Amino acid sequence: GEATGKLVAANGGTLFLDEIAACPPAIQAKLLRVIEEKELTPLGSTTPVKLDLRIVAASNEEAEQAVREGRLRQDLLFRLNTVVLSLPPLRARRDDISLLFTHFLGQYAQVYEVALPDLSHDDMAALLAHDWPGNVRELRNLAERSVILGGFPEEFAGAGSVTGAQAIEDLDLVVQRHILHMLDLCDGNRAEAARRLGVSRKTIDRKIAQWDQDELSPP
Repeated sequence: GEATGKLVAANGGTLFLDEIAACPPAIQAKLLRVIEEKELTPLGSTTPVKLDLRIVAASNEEAEQAVREGRLRQDLLFRLNTVVLSLPPLRARRDDISLLFTHFLGQYAQVYEVALPDLSHDDMAALLAHDWPGNVRELRNLAERSVILGGFPEEFAGAGSVTGAQAIEDLDLVVQRHILHMLDLCDGNRAEAARRLGVSRKTIDRKIAQWDQDELSPP
């Protein structure tokens, strides 16, 4: 009854199905019929209702694995996977970690009307050292807690599988790539790049001077 009501309510729009592999078998069968027949009969009625739906389904696990384990109907998966978007876990796209964390810090600083916490280079390196089993939700939660506490929670520092030295090296590369990419977008204008990045022009100049010096330093 509830599932039918939601299908009817979504008529003419988009129906989002979260955790499709956890959907009960009876509901999966009903969804398959609706997709194939493009109509359903509401509970208590004898008149079918024509449906025009766009269906978006999501799963935190591999759908093919759920099919092999008998928890997801293969015919339903075939009907749903016309266009598939695979989002790699956060640990597989470490270049995004510091950018996303900085974004969330700014958001929560505005929400709580406080200054951005003063995080050290080692703090930021710890972001890259962590494996992020909770993905972006975990990263966002850490950003909110850091804003509330005025710094990293003590239990977070040093967590993860990457060594501290390697994490700092990775962070330097992420920062360098991000700044150079923004400079490229701004046609080399350091002042404009600094404005877009939310840092001072002196910070950009200091970073570039540091990279130039590193290139001149003996191995």
